Amino acid sequence: MATQFRNIDLKGPEKVRIMWAMETPRDDTSDRPDERDEGFWPSHDKDAAGYVLPENFDEQQRIAEERMRAWENDEWEYIGVVAVARVWIPIGNGSYCFHDFRSAGIWGIESDCKDYVEEQFAEQKAELSDQLKVLGAALASGDILDQTN
Repeated sequence: MATQFRNIDLKGPEKVRIMWAMETPRDDTSDRPDERDEGFWPSHDKDAAGYVLPENFDEQQRIAEERMRAWENDEWEYIGVVAVARVWIPIGNGSYCFHDFRSAGIWGIESDCKDYVEEQFAEQKAELSDQLKVLGAALASGDILDQTN
């Protein structure tokens, strides 16, 4: 459900405004990284998801062990990435109400992968922006099914 507040005064032209924010809630799964990611541990088996060339095996094993230790030491965790659009709607005389809309989010993201988190936020923002456009078009055309519980 969207959050709504009334009578917020803003300076400038009375136009609909959107302010974007990113939320990164903790993913509440209790799975360990090696339980979530088939191929987390390197393998000599050519048919396995974690297959690495024999000459790279020791290095990949060391990297996997370090990654697992970092997770066990709470140096990173799995998070979700959610885009939040705060939509400010003018209601007259310099006053606005606003509504917060959230994307569905994407989950299972490693919290220390900052560039990837930013990429996912951009994707969530684009997805939510598209949904808001559909909502705007439906409102403009009157193509809305008005239901009351």
